[in-house]
Amino acid sequence: MKKGMSNDVYILGAGASFESGAPLMNNFLDVAEDLLRQEAFGEDAEQIQLVFDLISELQIVHSKAQLDLNNIESLFGAIEMGIILGRLTSTSTDVAKYKNALTTLISKTLIKSMMFPFEMKSGVTNTPTFSSSKTYNFFAELISKNIPTSSILTFNYDLGIDLALAFNNIKANYKLDSSDNGFKLLKLHGSINWFTNKNYQDKIIKFLSIEDANEYVRHDSHKRQHIKGKEYSFDINSYLSMFRANEKQDLELVIIPPTWNKTEYHGQLAKVWESAAKELSKAQNIYILGYSLPESDSFFRYLFALGTISKNRIRNIVVYNPENTGETEDRFRRLLGLATANRFQYKPLKFSEAIDDIAKSKGIKFDSKNGWIAI
Repeated sequence: MKKGMSNDVYILGAGASFESGAPLMNNFLDVAEDLLRQEAFGEDAEQIQLVFDLISELQIVHSKAQLDLNNIESLFGAIEMGIILGRLTSTSTDVAKYKNALTTLISKTLIKSMMFPFEMKSGVTNTPTFSSSKTYNFFAELISKNIPTSSILTFNYDLGIDLALAFNNIKANYKLDSSDNGFKLLKLHGSINWFTNKNYQDKIIKFLSIEDANEYVRHDSHKRQHIKGKEYSFDINSYLSMFRANEKQDLELVIIPPTWNKTEYHGQLAKVWESAAKELSKAQNIYILGYSLPESDSFFRYLFALGTISKNRIRNIVVYNPENTGETEDRFRRLLGLATANRFQYKPLKFSEAIDDIAKSKGIKFDSKNGWIAI
């Protein structure tokens, strides 16, 4: 490690993508329903409607118990339990179709909600490409100052940070295999550009890289209407079609629930989770941005507790979340042990404000002409 550099782990929750257009968990279904009514989902509308049909039926059938059917995490959890029990409602035993429908809803809603500029890539002439949102690009530029000893853990399925890293010439390594090349971007719950062949028992996860998707956009005659400087949805699903054509696979996206039951996915994502634990064990500074540590998320609690077991001394744990009632701060304080409690700070700042705050703590600031520079 170079002098003055520290091992920094950035943990991103839904709040990090919110400023880039992604819905939060508690209003995700509202946004999806609005898009459905606007006929924005095209040929996927019928499948996505299944999710709202299920919600209507659950509201009637589950009169004896309370389920928060307005929260997508709760709905995902109910479907996961339904798969285990072999039933979800009194009339339907085909639970898998609802899971597939919800996965489609999540992917398509993120694609339709998040708009990204199509512009010239920095340092490359005549190469228009998809960039990311202004906020994520700032964050990627900040990351670029300390690549060798930084990593990102994210709960988000979207491609906001992936696009920002690619646009800033940072090669992402999802750690889906044993390769150590590239910057560690560990997507703990999967991603809308990850896929498997659902007909194979040993479901090897593959992914469509942002670089390959951008190349596809540039050379696909149907996409040449993209105008530099304009914003468009980055429809990664349509670019996956080239894999379907090349590999003749029946593909399914790797999007797993932010809930308690991850047993089904252990074989697929074990390498990612192991890498996340390793990064936490080395961390000196942990920055948690836009994640509220909901009571239902026992997964992160155990990952954090077991991942931070090491002889390494954590210098700072900083949580950035605009919620200022004290509830989120209390949840994090209950998570921490004696050795880390006095290293903890809670700052009620949104993602863009957090980036500035982190930069200042590292002695740098953003200059409109020169980017991030030393203060």
